[in-house]
Amino acid sequence: MLGSELSSKNIKKLDSMILNEIENDTNYDRNIYLISSKADDRYLGQIHPFLGHFHKYFNFNFIESRSVLVRRHQDVTSHNAPLILSILGCLCYNLPPIFKNSIIHEDRLCKVMNITKEPVLRVNKIIFDNKGFFYVEGVFFLRGVPCAYYHDLKYVLKLKSPTKNYEILLAKDNKPQISKIYYEGTFVNYDKAYFCTNKYKGLDMSHIDTGFYQLYIEINMLTGEICELPLRVDVTINSSNSNNKYTESIFTEEGKIFYSKVSI
Repeated sequence: MLGSELSSKNIKKLDSMILNEIENDTNYDRNIYLISSKADDRYLGQIHPFLGHFHKYFNFNFIESRSVLVRRHQDVTSHNAPLILSILGCLCYNLPPIFKNSIIHEDRLCKVMNITKEPVLRVNKIIFDNKGFFYVEGVFFLRGVPCAYYHDLKYVLKLKSPTKNYEILLAKDNKPQISKIYYEGTFVNYDKAYFCTNKYKGLDMSHIDTGFYQLYIEINMLTGEICELPLRVDVTINSSNSNNKYTESIFTEEGKIFYSKVSI
Protein backbone atom coordinates (compact mmCIF):
# COMPACT_ATOMS: atom_id res chain seq x y z
CA MET A 1 0.00 0.00 0.00
CA LEU A 2 2.89 2.34 0.68
CA GLY A 3 5.02 1.24 -2.26
CA SER A 4 8.61 2.37 -1.75
CA GLU A 5 7.59 5.12 0.71
CA LEU A 6 8.25 3.00 3.81
CA SER A 7 8.96 5.90 6.14
CA SER A 8 7.83 5.75 9.79
CA LYS A 9 5.75 8.88 9.19
CA ASN A 10 3.76 7.26 6.38
CA ILE A 11 3.35 4.03 8.34
CA LYS A 12 1.93 5.90 11.34
CA LYS A 13 -0.37 7.88 9.07
CA LEU A 14 -1.75 4.74 7.48
CA ASP A 15 -2.11 2.97 10.83
CA SER A 16 -4.08 5.88 12.28
CA MET A 17 -6.52 6.40 9.42
CA ILE A 18 -9.23 4.02 10.66
CA LEU A 19 -8.94 5.16 14.28
CA ASN A 20 -9.09 8.82 13.23
CA GLU A 21 -12.24 8.17 11.22
CA ILE A 22 -13.86 6.45 14.21
CA GLU A 23 -12.85 9.15 16.70
CA ASN A 24 -14.23 11.93 14.48
CA ASP A 25 -17.41 10.10 13.49
CA THR A 26 -20.63 11.43 15.04
CA ASN A 27 -23.03 9.14 13.17
CA TYR A 28 -23.53 6.36 15.70
CA ASP A 29 -26.29 4.63 13.77
CA ARG A 30 -24.01 2.13 12.02
CA ASN A 31 -23.86 -1.63 11.68
CA ILE A 32 -20.37 -2.90 12.46
CA TYR A 33 -19.43 -6.58 12.73
CA LEU A 34 -16.01 -7.56 14.04
CA ILE A 35 -15.25 -11.28 14.05
CA SER A 36 -12.14 -12.55 15.79
CA SER A 37 -10.73 -15.23 18.08
CA LYS A 38 -8.37 -15.25 21.02
CA ALA A 39 -6.51 -18.00 19.20
CA ASP A 40 -5.54 -15.42 16.56
CA ASP A 41 -1.96 -14.37 17.28
CA ARG A 42 -2.92 -10.80 16.32
CA TYR A 43 -5.82 -10.59 18.78
CA LEU A 44 -3.92 -9.13 21.73
CA GLY A 45 -2.07 -6.51 19.69
CA GLN A 46 -4.52 -5.60 16.91
CA ILE A 47 -8.05 -6.43 18.15
CA HIS A 48 -8.44 -6.25 21.93
CA PRO A 49 -6.83 -2.81 22.51
CA PHE A 50 -9.23 -1.14 20.06
CA LEU A 51 -12.60 -2.67 20.97
CA GLY A 52 -13.50 0.30 23.15
CA HIS A 53 -13.40 2.64 20.14
CA PHE A 54 -16.42 0.91 18.60
CA HIS A 55 -18.80 0.78 21.56
CA LYS A 56 -20.32 4.20 20.77
CA TYR A 57 -22.06 2.68 17.74
CA PHE A 58 -25.65 1.52 18.28
CA ASN A 59 -25.13 -1.77 16.48
CA PHE A 60 -21.54 -2.74 17.09
CA ASN A 61 -21.18 -6.51 17.20
CA PHE A 62 -18.07 -8.31 18.40
CA ILE A 63 -18.23 -12.02 17.62
CA GLU A 64 -15.58 -14.27 19.14
CA SER A 65 -15.03 -17.75 17.74
CA ARG A 66 -13.99 -20.39 20.23
CA SER A 67 -13.34 -23.45 18.16
CA VAL A 68 -10.56 -25.99 18.01
CA LEU A 69 -10.56 -25.38 14.25
CA VAL A 70 -9.58 -21.73 14.68
CA ARG A 71 -5.91 -21.87 15.58
CA ARG A 72 -4.30 -19.17 13.41
CA HIS A 73 -5.06 -15.70 12.05
CA GLN A 74 -6.03 -17.04 8.63
CA ASP A 75 -8.50 -19.52 10.16
CA VAL A 76 -10.82 -16.79 11.43
CA THR A 77 -12.20 -15.77 8.04
CA SER A 78 -12.35 -19.20 6.42
CA HIS A 79 -13.97 -20.83 9.46
CA ASN A 80 -16.60 -18.09 9.77
CA ALA A 81 -17.33 -17.78 6.04
CA PRO A 82 -20.95 -19.04 6.40
CA LEU A 83 -21.61 -16.49 9.16
CA ILE A 84 -20.01 -13.67 7.14
CA LEU A 85 -22.12 -14.52 4.08
CA SER A 86 -25.24 -14.67 6.24
CA ILE A 87 -24.56 -11.21 7.65
CA LEU A 88 -23.98 -9.81 4.16
CA GLY A 89 -27.18 -11.44 2.95
CA CYS A 90 -29.20 -9.82 5.75
CA LEU A 91 -27.64 -6.42 5.09
CA CYS A 92 -28.54 -6.67 1.40
CA TYR A 93 -32.20 -6.83 2.49
CA ASN A 94 -31.72 -3.97 4.95
CA LEU A 95 -32.20 -6.35 7.87
CA PRO A 96 -29.09 -5.77 10.02
CA PRO A 97 -28.69 -8.62 12.52
CA ILE A 98 -27.82 -7.85 16.13
CA PHE A 99 -25.33 -10.04 18.00
CA LYS A 100 -23.70 -7.51 20.36
CA ASN A 101 -20.95 -9.31 22.30
CA SER A 102 -21.35 -12.93 21.33
CA ILE A 103 -19.22 -16.02 21.73
CA ILE A 104 -19.61 -18.86 19.28
CA HIS A 105 -19.03 -22.23 20.94
CA GLU A 106 -18.93 -24.61 18.01
CA ASP A 107 -17.59 -27.78 19.59
CA ARG A 108 -16.82 -29.35 22.92
CA LEU A 109 -13.15 -28.63 23.44
CA CYS A 110 -12.71 -31.46 25.97
CA LYS A 111 -14.66 -34.13 24.09
CA VAL A 112 -12.93 -37.53 24.17
CA MET A 113 -11.70 -38.57 20.75
CA ASN A 114 -12.56 -41.89 19.15
CA ILE A 115 -9.22 -43.47 18.27
CA THR A 116 -10.07 -46.02 15.58
CA LYS A 117 -6.62 -45.96 13.88
CA GLU A 118 -8.46 -46.40 10.59
CA PRO A 119 -6.05 -45.47 7.76
CA VAL A 120 -6.95 -42.46 5.63
CA LEU A 121 -5.00 -42.22 2.36
CA ARG A 122 -5.42 -39.85 -0.56
CA VAL A 123 -2.97 -39.43 -3.45
CA ASN A 124 -2.91 -35.84 -4.72
CA LYS A 125 -0.10 -35.99 -7.26
CA ILE A 126 1.92 -38.72 -8.97
CA ILE A 127 3.80 -37.84 -12.18
CA PHE A 128 7.14 -37.60 -13.96
CA ASP A 129 8.42 -34.20 -15.00
CA ASN A 130 10.22 -33.45 -18.25
CA LYS A 131 13.59 -34.03 -16.57
CA GLY A 132 12.71 -37.54 -15.43
CA PHE A 133 12.10 -36.83 -11.75
CA PHE A 134 9.25 -38.66 -10.07
CA TYR A 135 6.77 -36.83 -7.83
CA VAL A 136 4.31 -38.31 -5.39
CA GLU A 137 2.22 -36.35 -2.87
CA GLY A 138 -0.80 -36.92 -0.71
CA VAL A 139 -2.41 -37.33 2.69
CA PHE A 140 -1.91 -40.38 4.92
CA PHE A 141 -2.77 -40.73 8.62
CA LEU A 142 -4.38 -43.05 11.11
CA ARG A 143 -7.71 -41.80 12.41
CA GLY A 144 -7.33 -40.53 15.98
CA VAL A 145 -3.51 -40.75 16.10
CA PRO A 146 -2.06 -37.20 16.18
CA CYS A 147 0.83 -36.11 13.99
CA ALA A 148 1.39 -32.53 15.08
CA TYR A 149 5.19 -32.72 14.79
CA TYR A 150 7.48 -33.96 12.05
CA HIS A 151 9.03 -36.59 14.31
CA ASP A 152 5.60 -38.11 15.00
CA LEU A 153 5.63 -40.13 11.79
CA LYS A 154 7.69 -41.46 8.92
CA TYR A 155 6.65 -42.22 5.34
CA VAL A 156 8.24 -44.88 3.15
CA LEU A 157 7.44 -45.36 -0.53
CA LYS A 158 7.72 -49.03 -1.53
CA LEU A 159 8.18 -50.50 -4.99
CA LYS A 160 7.38 -54.23 -5.14
CA SER A 161 7.91 -56.73 -7.93
CA PRO A 162 8.09 -60.54 -7.90
CA THR A 163 11.89 -60.37 -7.95
CA LYS A 164 12.93 -57.15 -6.23
CA ASN A 165 11.69 -54.54 -3.77
CA TYR A 166 12.80 -50.96 -3.04
CA GLU A 167 12.11 -48.61 -0.15
CA ILE A 168 12.40 -44.81 -0.49
CA LEU A 169 12.01 -42.43 2.44
CA LEU A 170 9.58 -39.61 1.71
CA ALA A 171 9.43 -36.13 3.20
CA LYS A 172 6.56 -34.46 5.09
CA ASP A 173 5.02 -31.03 4.96
CA ASN A 174 2.94 -28.92 7.34
CA LYS A 175 -0.65 -28.64 6.07
CA PRO A 176 -2.93 -27.39 8.90
CA GLN A 177 -5.95 -27.58 6.61
CA ILE A 178 -5.77 -31.39 6.85
CA SER A 179 -6.85 -31.23 10.50
CA LYS A 180 -9.85 -29.14 9.46
CA ILE A 181 -10.84 -31.13 6.38
CA TYR A 182 -10.84 -34.43 8.27
CA TYR A 183 -12.38 -33.10 11.49
CA GLU A 184 -15.07 -35.46 12.81
CA GLY A 185 -16.58 -34.06 15.98
CA THR A 186 -13.31 -34.20 17.92
CA PHE A 187 -10.16 -32.32 17.04
CA VAL A 188 -7.07 -34.36 16.21
CA ASN A 189 -3.94 -32.64 14.96
CA TYR A 190 -3.05 -34.09 11.55
CA ASP A 191 -1.01 -31.05 10.46
CA LYS A 192 2.06 -33.07 9.37
CA ALA A 193 0.12 -35.83 7.59
CA TYR A 194 1.21 -34.78 4.10
CA PHE A 195 3.77 -36.89 2.26
CA CYS A 196 5.88 -35.50 -0.57
CA THR A 197 9.39 -35.61 -2.01
CA ASN A 198 12.20 -33.76 -0.27
CA LYS A 199 11.73 -30.00 -0.86
CA TYR A 200 9.26 -30.98 -3.62
CA LYS A 201 12.21 -31.65 -5.92
CA GLY A 202 11.12 -35.13 -7.02
CA LEU A 203 12.84 -38.50 -6.84
CA ASP A 204 15.72 -39.68 -8.96
CA MET A 205 14.74 -43.21 -10.01
CA SER A 206 17.98 -44.04 -11.84
CA HIS A 207 18.93 -46.67 -9.22
CA ILE A 208 15.78 -48.73 -9.85
CA ASP A 209 16.31 -51.85 -11.97
CA THR A 210 14.17 -52.49 -15.00
CA GLY A 211 10.88 -54.22 -14.27
CA PHE A 212 7.26 -53.70 -13.21
CA TYR A 213 6.53 -52.62 -9.66
CA GLN A 214 3.38 -51.95 -7.69
CA LEU A 215 3.59 -48.86 -5.46
CA TYR A 216 2.84 -48.94 -1.74
CA ILE A 217 3.23 -46.45 1.07
CA GLU A 218 3.99 -47.18 4.71
CA ILE A 219 3.29 -44.90 7.65
CA ASN A 220 5.34 -45.51 10.78
CA MET A 221 4.10 -43.65 13.86
CA LEU A 222 6.28 -42.67 16.80
CA THR A 223 3.61 -44.27 19.03
CA GLY A 224 4.33 -47.66 17.44
CA GLU A 225 1.60 -48.04 14.82
CA ILE A 226 2.72 -49.20 11.36
CA CYS A 227 0.41 -49.39 8.36
CA GLU A 228 1.17 -50.23 4.74
CA LEU A 229 -1.30 -49.63 1.92
CA PRO A 230 -1.14 -49.83 -1.87
CA LEU A 231 -1.28 -46.45 -3.54
CA ARG A 232 -4.62 -46.04 -5.29
CA VAL A 233 -6.46 -43.36 -7.25
CA ASP A 234 -9.95 -43.11 -8.72
CA VAL A 235 -8.75 -41.72 -12.04
CA THR A 236 -6.68 -43.15 -14.87
CA ILE A 237 -3.00 -42.18 -14.77
CA ASN A 238 -0.47 -42.62 -17.55
CA SER A 239 2.69 -40.56 -17.09
CA SER A 240 5.99 -41.48 -18.71
CA ASN A 241 9.51 -40.26 -19.28
CA SER A 242 12.17 -41.44 -21.74
CA ASN A 243 15.90 -40.92 -22.05
CA ASN A 244 18.52 -42.60 -24.22
CA LYS A 245 18.54 -45.69 -22.00
CA TYR A 246 15.11 -46.27 -20.44
CA THR A 247 11.43 -45.51 -20.63
CA GLU A 248 9.78 -45.04 -17.24
CA SER A 249 6.03 -45.02 -16.74
CA ILE A 250 3.45 -44.55 -14.01
CA PHE A 251 0.10 -46.12 -14.82
CA THR A 252 -3.01 -47.49 -13.14
CA GLU A 253 -4.83 -50.79 -13.30
CA GLU A 254 -8.15 -51.06 -11.43
CA GLY A 255 -7.13 -48.08 -9.34
CA LYS A 256 -3.79 -49.54 -8.27
CA ILE A 257 -0.66 -47.62 -9.23
CA PHE A 258 2.32 -49.23 -10.96
CA TYR A 259 5.80 -48.12 -11.99
CA SER A 260 7.61 -49.65 -14.95
CA LYS A 261 11.13 -49.24 -16.27
CA VAL A 262 11.98 -50.71 -19.66
CA SER A 263 15.30 -50.66 -21.54
CA ILE A 264 15.27 -48.98 -24.94
